[in-house]
Amino acid sequence: MELLQLRYFCALAESQHLSNTAKKLMIAPPSLSLTISKLEAELGVKLFNREKRTIYLNENGRLFYSKIKQSLELMDDAVREMNEIRHQTDNTIRIALTSPLIWNQFFQEFQLSYPDIRLDSTVISLDELNSSDFKYDFFMGNGWDINESGWTIERLGKLETTLLLVSKLHPYAARKTIAVDELKNETFITLGDDNPTTDYFVQKLCSAYGFKPKRIIKANYFTRISHLKQNDGVVLISDLGFSKHFINDGTIHKIKVNDTKYRRYQTIAWKDNAVHSKACAEFLNIVLDYYRNV
Repeated sequence: MELLQLRYFCALAESQHLSNTAKKLMIAPPSLSLTISKLEAELGVKLFNREKRTIYLNENGRLFYSKIKQSLELMDDAVREMNEIRHQTDNTIRIALTSPLIWNQFFQEFQLSYPDIRLDSTVISLDELNSSDFKYDFFMGNGWDINESGWTIERLGKLETTLLLVSKLHPYAARKTIAVDELKNETFITLGDDNPTTDYFVQKLCSAYGFKPKRIIKANYFTRISHLKQNDGVVLISDLGFSKHFINDGTIHKIKVNDTKYRRYQTIAWKDNAVHSKACAEFLNIVLDYYRNV
């Protein structure tokens, strides 16, 4: 007798509809029927009555279901408890990021000071961030990127200043400040899949001021600089992003954007009660203390 047989039996017992149960289990109806027949053969009793195209539990099936369902629930509870114990003693912190370069310095300093706690960081898309199946301990990134409920969010640092980067060849190269409305006819350079938040930032900022970007060039970390220097377009970025991503060699001019509607801020965030281990709680306290003093 196999565990899978018992799970299939319970699923069929609860729906008493072969095709619907097979669809839910993502198997073919004949395969489900064969699994149940083998289980009945092994037990030596029929668990279901079959009449034409209908199937329903008989007295033996109801008795067997009451016992097996309880046993499976106890087993699942035991597995959950073991997983909780494992998480409580696991010193690995799983962190989701959308802009990894922003956190490099902190991660390096943290690992030097706390070598017993391992940081496992992964760059994810915005769709993954806002998925109901978020599988990380923390998200560290822009608070505006979180669209779903069920998060606890702590801001790290101040609101960021929005900057426009242009080539020295650009007509705006002498400007010190600029209004968002003046960018309606500009071509924007973003990082595409390398960092989808850059594209999202452009879209949201323009939308906040009532227009759509005329054109977007999707580059990577290396070609973005080339496009910018060649005056192919402009880059919207925060002052924090600029300090982490650019070394200004004199060919790029930065302009402060007069933005009052969509200023970004960095956060550490987690789903519901996800701070479930001693390591997670310690990491959270260290992050908050670190950014209070930066």
